[in-house]
Amino acid sequence: MHPSAERWWEYAERDLPTVRAVLQIERWDGASFYAQQAVEKALKALLAGGGDRPPRIHDLVVLSRRVGAPPEFRRDLAELTRVYVTTRYPDVVLEPGAPAGVDQAMAEHHVRVAQEVLEWVRQQLSTAS
Repeated sequence: MHPSAERWWEYAERDLPTVRAVLQIERWDGASFYAQQAVEKALKALLAGGGDRPPRIHDLVVLSRRVGAPPEFRRDLAELTRVYVTTRYPDVVLEPGAPAGVDQAMAEHHVRVAQEVLEWVRQQLSTAS
């Protein structure tokens, strides 16, 4: 594995225990934020595999398309991207009808999505080695 990809992957994997710890203290928004971060870093690990510097973007759908991730991830990745923005920037204006915050069920779903995407990335990285 390219050293840059390895570093991105290590950072992605480090975020998962953080997600679980934040869930335990019932910081739903924090758990979703770190779930998004884990996915972003994992996708960037794949992009860095060829030695290229990953783009400085946070849109998980764009990143997932660039690495050829399964299309069935896209809906959840779009949601995780929105959550990243709303948990990071409190003054962001959401589209009408969007939930104002993250509840327990949403956070737990985001964690499952992160685990699934990281497992997919792990498989891609192992076959690329």
